[in-house]
Amino acid sequence: MPLISVIIPVYNVEKYLNASVESVMAQTLTDIEIILINDGSPDRSGEICRRLAERDSRIKVIDKPNGGVSSARNAGLESSSGEWIYFMDSDDIIEPDTLECAIKKADETGTDACFFDYDRVCENLTETKRSLADKDEVVKNTNCYRAMFSFNYFGSMCNCIIKADIIRGAVRFNEKIEIGEDQLFKFECFGRISSYSYVPQVKYHYMIRSGSALNTVRTDYICASDMLYEGMMSVKEKYDFPDYAERFINTVYMQYFHKLIMNTFSPQNKCSLSHKLDIIDSFTHTPRFKAAVENNDPSALGKAVMIHKHFNRRLWIINYLAYLISAYKKSRNIPLK
Repeated sequence: MPLISVIIPVYNVEKYLNASVESVMAQTLTDIEIILINDGSPDRSGEICRRLAERDSRIKVIDKPNGGVSSARNAGLESSSGEWIYFMDSDDIIEPDTLECAIKKADETGTDACFFDYDRVCENLTETKRSLADKDEVVKNTNCYRAMFSFNYFGSMCNCIIKADIIRGAVRFNEKIEIGEDQLFKFECFGRISSYSYVPQVKYHYMIRSGSALNTVRTDYICASDMLYEGMMSVKEKYDFPDYAERFINTVYMQYFHKLIMNTFSPQNKCSLSHKLDIIDSFTHTPRFKAAVENNDPSALGKAVMIHKHFNRRLWIINYLAYLISAYKKSRNIPLK
């Protein structure tokens, strides 16, 4: 049984796959298995997976019809046999000692999960470090929820390892959710871990590319955000999270409103201004949005630096957009709601 199962969903990443997987193959911790799930890639990704497997016996390749990243991760999870689970994206890179540092810290502290820092690397080579706000290296019991309910621990699964017996057979990625699937999965993991540790070093490099999901124009953001909200509320009830978890969920919802704004007004989005304003208008007039605004308390989330830093600016954006929508409708003699 390997110590860590590294699960990597693969889809249309022929340009970046070799570098990504080779960064895992070069880990100083060698007792690992690397599971590559080729999710029906139409490019050469599947062929590259098989060539990599020929070079390293620790690599297992799963070929499946395209079903999305959640489906691919679930397939990898079902095929895994390691004591710990680590999820990685197929176009990102990890430091050579990432897994060794994480497992060493987890073993020393006897914790269920171990987090580490990551940075975002753009194609123009500029970098923005993403550090965790809570610098306690070990958090247990009653402090666990409040510390984890922060955007600095929350989000991608790529900055942590988790004990396999906490996940395997108990937690799955929701294959119906295409936006925020990492967040929902991690949120449910929070309901099952009682402690975590933290390595205060950048160990993961998240590559921002022009074709990445972060830079893709979406037409279903509102529906997807609603599905994420409903999924998180369901998990909250399932694990009887504290009351402040709902404020956290609302903050996540507002975060996705911010992403909706960025996505809608992206230079790649060629829709008319009228259509763009209608998209924002339809989101802001939902009862869920209004409830999220009223019950969105960043101070309840501890040292969530990212939220504190941007929250007031986001409210300004909301008010400004509301003004633009109102002015536009008046100019076109459209009744205001």
